[in-house]
Amino acid sequence: MVKVRIKNHTDNKIDSLYDTYLSQYLSDSNFQETVPFEEVILTDIANRTANQIELQLWRNTTATGATPYNGQCFDGVTALITTGNGATHVSYTAATASNGLDVFTSYYQAIPENVLHRDDLVIYCGYADYRALVASMRNNSFINLFTDNTSVGTEGSDWGVMLPASNCRVIPTQGLTGLNKVYAGPAQYIMVGMNAEMMTQKAMYDPFEDIVKLNLHATYGVGVFSVDSFVVAN
Repeated sequence: MVKVRIKNHTDNKIDSLYDTYLSQYLSDSNFQETVPFEEVILTDIANRTANQIELQLWRNTTATGATPYNGQCFDGVTALITTGNGATHVSYTAATASNGLDVFTSYYQAIPENVLHRDDLVIYCGYADYRALVASMRNNSFINLFTDNTSVGTEGSDWGVMLPASNCRVIPTQGLTGLNKVYAGPAQYIMVGMNAEMMTQKAMYDPFEDIVKLNLHATYGVGVFSVDSFVVAN
């Protein structure tokens, strides 16, 4: 597994923060000697970084190209799970409120039999396909999403829904948004590696420049075991 270290500096002019934070946090003095809203800024930066990491884990490739995800230090999931590496190929079909359930059932049916017994089977898709699947399930009167306790979206849990009459969960990711691709297989075969600290960030106010300085480090990479246990639809 290849890991990459990224370093991100973001400077925020104090003047630009007055409209947002003055009434609640900042004092009315000429100089802000403390940063009472530091936690708010760090949380915002951490959330943005987590979004970018998710995109890179899916889209990165070491191949050259014109996108921000080309020429990176490691290959993401879309570059690792390919038919050339042994994955089963099926044709991608855009899900709609009419055909969503049938489309995702066809993805499930293509999963190799040697992993069908596993309890971690997942179909990863973009949000457009996921929303279409939910609409399709809602349109089938025998499925009541209002009492479906497998459809969760709380913090700290996988947001998704169980495919009816199967042991497979459908989970959306922004890493696949707009790519017209779907991946199915054992979730635990996709391994994300980080160092002991995962993500480290620091912030300080510089009174001489009147800015908040932020510094963030993250080390991460991804690998896939037994690619021939997966299905790729594209």
